[in-house]
Amino acid sequence: IGSIIEPVMIVLMGGMVGLIAASVMMPIAGLSTSIKQ
Repeated sequence: IGSIIEPVMIVLMGGMVGLIAASVMMPIAGLSTSIKQ
């Protein structure tokens, strides 16, 4: 059972980290583009 759950947990954790990283990077990217203009 554990061997089935483990990859799913890894994918879910990766997705959470990805969402957090995106929510952090998007405003920074928006600021940098607005400064360049």
